[in-house]
Amino acid sequence: MYKYFLKLRNNRYARRIYENYYTSGRRGSPVMQWVRQTWAARNFNIFNRYHYYEYTTDVGLISEGASVEGFYNYMAYGPIYRTVPYSIIGGNNGYFGDRINDGRATAGGLGPVQTLNFDDTFIIRNVAMPGHFLNPGTVTIIVFRDGDRVRTRFVGEGNGNFAWLNEVFGKLTFQSVLHNNIRGYKD
Repeated sequence: MYKYFLKLRNNRYARRIYENYYTSGRRGSPVMQWVRQTWAARNFNIFNRYHYYEYTTDVGLISEGASVEGFYNYMAYGPIYRTVPYSIIGGNNGYFGDRINDGRATAGGLGPVQTLNFDDTFIIRNVAMPGHFLNPGTVTIIVFRDGDRVRTRFVGEGNGNFAWLNEVFGKLTFQSVLHNNIRGYKD
């Protein structure tokens, strides 16, 4: 499913919406902005409990050209959708723009996300901000060496709404995001 979202990069209609609406500095669709504002004002709590999920996978062999720094930089300083699912506005406010450290993105439909990069430890963190349906919550992506392999792991956790949905669909979404990144990095 995520591969279909990525086709929006070249879609004229999607670009026109961005140029007519998002360039004003607003983020998220007007409908979802209203839903999130109403949700926050009413302080709704649905299936609100601690949740946790993680997933680890191989990026590739070091002997075949994979590197911890290379894969980390591919995600941390590339287009925002590589680390914030279904986000079309990068930290630079550009259409499918780049992720920036201590930037702000909007996870598709869910709300604002603070983007943090820790270059010295090869860790990427997304923090759900107030107004995000799943706030409070974080997703941490770690790139590391394991013997002769480069591996990556994501950990999602929080105390926000829709915990069981997050445990299932959050994990599936970030698995898809990581696999798209691995394919893109190898190409």
